Amino acid sequence: MELLQQFEENTGQLADLIGSFSEGDFFIKPSEEEWSAAEVLEHLYRSEFGVARLFLGESTRIERRPDTLVQKMEDSLLNFSKKTKAPEVIQPTKNQQNKNELLTSFKSNREKIAQAYSENEPTELCLMYKHPVYGSLTRFEWLSFCILHTKRHIHQLKEIRRKIS
Repeated sequence: MELLQQFEENTGQLADLIGSFSEGDFFIKPSEEEWSAAEVLEHLYRSEFGVARLFLGESTRIERRPDTLVQKMEDSLLNFSKKTKAPEVIQPTKNQQNKNELLTSFKSNREKIAQAYSENEPTELCLMYKHPVYGSLTRFEWLSFCILHTKRHIHQLKEIRRKIS
């Protein structure tokens, strides 16, 4: 399956799962240390906010395979037993938006990412900024990261729903 199609399906899976939370349940934290579904969605939105602009920015050809770092991402992001702390800049804020506003913002940003990806060479290395964990990434690797990061949080959202039910 083409990566862009996976990205769109990933967006739909997340949207469906978020839609399954009532407005009230959306804001319930399973424990003081854990995020609510609202906080997870805001974190995903904040973590992807600059990706479309990154895809439109300066890039260069590379000598390595354009998917070199994807397996490393899969190994860490899909290891659900390993907990990681998000960098401060992409942690949820205290500003509570309603579920529909937040989901609309997320989906709109995802559309911009898909458009920018489809209009540019996926195998080129993005030069605007580096990923804080994986370093310099191609557009293909960035889009793969968005998918894998969302899969990780889909797992988390299912756990949240189980715990608050």
